[in-house]
Amino acid sequence: PYQRIMAGYCMNDIVMSFLYYFMGSYMTPKETGWWGAKGNTLACTIQGAMAIFAYTGIACYQVLVALFMVMMVIYGWRPSKFENAIERKAHAPIFVASISMSITPAIAASYNPECGVCFLAPLPKWSGTWIYGDGSPPLRGNDTLINVYWGIGFTSIISVVVFCCGAIYRVYSKVNAQERRMSGYGSFARDHFAKSKRIKKTGMLYTGSFFVSWVLPYAFWYVPRGISNGNGIGAFELIADFLAPLQGFFNMLVF
Repeated sequence: PYQRIMAGYCMNDIVMSFLYYFMGSYMTPKETGWWGAKGNTLACTIQGAMAIFAYTGIACYQVLVALFMVMMVIYGWRPSKFENAIERKAHAPIFVASISMSITPAIAASYNPECGVCFLAPLPKWSGTWIYGDGSPPLRGNDTLINVYWGIGFTSIISVVVFCCGAIYRVYSKVNAQERRMSGYGSFARDHFAKSKRIKKTGMLYTGSFFVSWVLPYAFWYVPRGISNGNGIGAFELIADFLAPLQGFFNMLVF
């Protein structure tokens, strides 16, 4: 089950890395005048929709990885039990949730050019009531829907981080308690402990990868803008732009 979870995780990361970070401004409408802009409204919508699709999938698979480690270490499940009870049943709902989240803004024409890429934003970018907005009515895009989705996005990131940190803390505490009891047990118990210790290390690294590639970039991108009327801090945004595409690379190293 672990390999299938990571396969789903990686597929979403590939979609995000290629269509959003690699293609970048190439898919934005050429009318923007941005460097490399060769796209149109349809290409812009596809880029934004695939980004939301991948974001949703990545968040769900991050939770599934943490849940797998909790059930293996804390509750002593075997991989086959987790596979039959949870893992095989999880992929379809994750896919459906990702599709549903990505289609709704497309129907509402809410994927528009936003700082070199197409994402959830009104047109023009400075209209509407979102984090950059000046309150003026947008020419394109549903202002209410955009605010709801951004709220869901920030809430989801916080929820995933809290869940994963809580899960890793439980695993860490369990493994440390096992370590204190191992001296009087046989080789089988020591082998089980070694497996739990590997899971603890892997879980901590995956959670760290998510934190570095999601939490820090979002904080560097949007916290300064939120407290300074949409004005970011160049150095922070440069760091965020560097860290955000690296989650797949970090996960590859952990795997």
